[in-house]
Amino acid sequence: MTTQTRKNDQLIYFLRLYYIVLAVIASPVFISGWIKHKNLVPISSAPFTLFTSPTQFSICFFLLIIFFIFTSLYSALFPQKKVYRILTCLFLTINIGILSSYGKVLHGLHGWIFSSFFISFIAIQSSASALQSYNQLIAVKISAVIPYHVAGLWKVRGAISCLNSEGFSCLTNSLARSIGSEYIRNNHDLNYISRFFLEYSYIGATSFFLLVYFQVCSIIIVFKPKTHTLFALFMVLFHVSSHIILKIPFYHQMILILLLFFFSPFSKRAGLLEGTLNLPGTHIIAKLINSLKANFTSTMRPS
Repeated sequence: MTTQTRKNDQLIYFLRLYYIVLAVIASPVFISGWIKHKNLVPISSAPFTLFTSPTQFSICFFLLIIFFIFTSLYSALFPQKKVYRILTCLFLTINIGILSSYGKVLHGLHGWIFSSFFISFIAIQSSASALQSYNQLIAVKISAVIPYHVAGLWKVRGAISCLNSEGFSCLTNSLARSIGSEYIRNNHDLNYISRFFLEYSYIGATSFFLLVYFQVCSIIIVFKPKTHTLFALFMVLFHVSSHIILKIPFYHQMILILLLFFFSPFSKRAGLLEGTLNLPGTHIIAKLINSLKANFTSTMRPS
């Protein structure tokens, strides 16, 4: 088996996994949304205002969900067929658009829209080179991390503004402030983990700085395959912690990151230490240490 054939087989397996997971996590969201809103036509979606009765809209919405389920499953069965992948992206986008037309945007699945769009154009025929497939998957991964990158830049902007107005203390209490404002806004009860981070704010601040680092550097990390496992695990920890501490569930995006950075055929499985030493910035320190070791070894070697 040639390297090209092996890579194509891995890519086919990845695409099948991607579309099976997409069908499993998105279908319940659409079906529950249909049950909840089937008798209410969304007035903010212009095409659906053409329906004269909620029954007509309900039937149309239900058929769109069925079309999505079938096209996503067909994409998993026949990943070589681009037409099924394109139709899956189309029906995914329409259904998310409908459910986002009732006053609340369905943020959790937005990453899947962008990734499914770029995955629609991945070539997996025998004539496609491994480099071509790799570059196309890079585009998919960038589409998934752009929201993190923008969020990181926004946090940096807020930190600069905070430093100018309140000094360094606002940074050391950054996570504690986020916890407090979120609980006050939504009238949540503080759990033990939230109380811990409020009491030991310096630990929360360290976690917050790490999050900003990974978010800002996420686009660079896409081009460093040895860091993908570490990045995926950190983002999983971030989303689980956000749910526990801030009551913000974002599991659909977490699953997407796991798929793209942990199960991707072009991600290199590396240990946590190796992944850390290849992160942006730390790789320079690692090279410096290796250079010093080499110089020390050469000086200690008997002539």
